Amino acid sequence: MDSSKTITLRKTNLISTDLIRILIEKLNLTNTIDETVKRFINIPFDKNKLSLTHNQNIKNQLRFYNKDYAFEIINNLAIKISRLLKQKYLFKIYANDISEIELFLFKRLHELNKKIHWEYIYTLKKEQLPKISYKNMRYFQNIGDNWTAKLIGNILAKSADYWLNYSFWRDYSFVFLELGDPLASQKIIEYIINSVNIGTSSEDNEALINSYYLLGLLYSRNLPKPFQNLNKSMLALNEAYTILKKDDFIVPNKEFRKVFNRNGYALLLFYTGQYEETITLLNELIAKIEKIALKHSFAKLHLTVLHYNLFQVYNAIDMNLNAENEIKQVITLDPNDVEYKYDYIRFLFKLGKTSKVKEMLDFIAEKNIGNLVYQYSYYGQYYYLKEEYKKASYFCKKAWQWNFEADKNNKLLFNYIVNSLNAGLDIPKELKKHILPNSDFTAELLDLLGD
Repeated sequence: MDSSKTITLRKTNLISTDLIRILIEKLNLTNTIDETVKRFINIPFDKNKLSLTHNQNIKNQLRFYNKDYAFEIINNLAIKISRLLKQKYLFKIYANDISEIELFLFKRLHELNKKIHWEYIYTLKKEQLPKISYKNMRYFQNIGDNWTAKLIGNILAKSADYWLNYSFWRDYSFVFLELGDPLASQKIIEYIINSVNIGTSSEDNEALINSYYLLGLLYSRNLPKPFQNLNKSMLALNEAYTILKKDDFIVPNKEFRKVFNRNGYALLLFYTGQYEETITLLNELIAKIEKIALKHSFAKLHLTVLHYNLFQVYNAIDMNLNAENEIKQVITLDPNDVEYKYDYIRFLFKLGKTSKVKEMLDFIAEKNIGNLVYQYSYYGQYYYLKEEYKKASYFCKKAWQWNFEADKNNKLLFNYIVNSLNAGLDIPKELKKHILPNSDFTAELLDLLGD
């Protein structure tokens, strides 16, 4: 009979990952989790093991994190914890407030391992606020904790000290965008564009240019579909570029910002099928950013992103040799970024280079840096192509069971069932209830499982 263990968790701070940090420390799992998770939940980490994206300088942050990033890494953490805990556990949580991401972790732990239970005991005493400062808001944005960044930003936004701080409002707008409210982000950005007087200060000039860039991104891909407009996106980017070209317009790292702007324009060319023009422009930008990166280390990430964008273009038009050269260059520039490795793996599947796929998957597994849902799904695909269906079924089943995203459920379930049938394994009838209606692979799954 399994022994049962009760662990008390007392939340002390309104940082959105406070309970997650406390849980990891109570379970003595700090040394078993990767550096990306440590960074996200405020546990000391080794920055030398992080990607360029996760090592971004706050002042020149290029990439921001949406909430999907947080859910993915915490789901990955939940999978690892659920596999490590063998006995029955009850986590008794004492808190006045539990954040969305904390609640997600404890729900996932129980879903993944029925021996793990949790109980929430509401307390009247409120948790301590994190330090309220613009610098601290930016810190939490930089590590991907937009919930805590928003908490701090909401308080700062009420202070008269920040009403005319357009740099603050620009960064505050990103919080809404990354937490899934692009329309709120748009309102703040348009407020900045309509309020900044060009030439007042280099900081205001920078906020204005960045706001035009963000507005361009919003119109091209972030706003709800009915509000997206590539023409308005192009107008926003071109307006900013016109301003940047003025000799008397003072802004930090001006040449870098010109490249940054034209990268956004290149994406619009790509979206509209102007592939040759996109390739020409991206190569021009790479030549410029290489020179800038020699003086400013923060530009190395942008150089990597430009090469990655060029890979996407070549891949889209099946210029496979060029595409492979670019993705290899990306991985050389940023060897700690696992997402680029997964991009290369998908590309290798496209080319049928399965031996290289296995080599890369094994490397990621050995380093303990992968997304386990992706990792097992790709192992399943590899063994399917090798016609080792029993192994493929095992990996595909795990990928499906560990997945939390509804839009991936049917595809992962389909892969599991197909490989099980190919292996001659019995298919549990109760799988039918897990098929999501009116979704990808719904009809195919119903056909496979029959009546």
